[in-house]
Amino acid sequence: MLDLGSLEVIIVFLASLLIGRVFNIKLPGFVFQGIVLVLVWSISAWAAASGIEALKVSLYHTVIFLALIILFVFGIGSFYTERSRRISAHVEARPNYPIIIAIASGWLTGIYANWLQAYLSQVIWPLVLAVIFATGLAMHTTINLEAIRNGGDVFLKALSVTLVSAFLAGIVASIFLRVSLRYSLSILFGLGWYSFAGPFVAQFFGPSAGLTAFLVNILREQATFILTPLLSRFKVATISLGGATTMDNTLSVFIYTYGEEAAVPSIMHGFVLTFIVPLLESIVVMLPI
Repeated sequence: MLDLGSLEVIIVFLASLLIGRVFNIKLPGFVFQGIVLVLVWSISAWAAASGIEALKVSLYHTVIFLALIILFVFGIGSFYTERSRRISAHVEARPNYPIIIAIASGWLTGIYANWLQAYLSQVIWPLVLAVIFATGLAMHTTINLEAIRNGGDVFLKALSVTLVSAFLAGIVASIFLRVSLRYSLSILFGLGWYSFAGPFVAQFFGPSAGLTAFLVNILREQATFILTPLLSRFKVATISLGGATTMDNTLSVFIYTYGEEAAVPSIMHGFVLTFIVPLLESIVVMLPI
């Protein structure tokens, strides 16, 4: 069943598209980028404030899991490099320094001002919805059947990379770390949905495993913020890395990097994963090995 948060995202996005089209509102680029940077900074600060202590406990497994998923996502996703497609004209083929600075300053703020954690946890979701609404106002003139057709192609490629890479990384992690396959797959099939994966995994494998699931998946989101502007040529792989967050938290970085046309495959990718992550996790924990 689709959760309330996902329904809110869909409703807000559709409403903003309708409002933009009916009233012919086109959000200025600098306004959208400003909202994006505020969200990226807030998420980064929140992650550092809430996860720094847990990182010390589960660091080893977290690093291994994260390294493997990044390796497999970009290894498989590199076969889908769209060399002939032009990134939006306003995006330069170099690191997006404003986003990188927002991430770094957010981490530092979260580490040294962790008293902000409670406040940030309350403002993150409204900021996400603000970005979703701004996205609709920014892209309502570009969404059409051709965009959906093209977006569908990228979406299917990204979805296949997401699922295959998680499965292969889970097998390798199980062997390397000498843990059960169902444990490693339960960590990786969280697919970026850390608020679900952490509590779910903890029910079956204990609190330490739950912490690892939370950290791996929230750091997967953070890695998406960092690697998307740095490795922008790998569009399918970067969307895949975002996992279930591509319809909300990380949606902004794809639009910021690739332009408005990236919104459709990103939202489709995150939307489908939101449906199937609970199903995948339920199947994985029932494995006999």
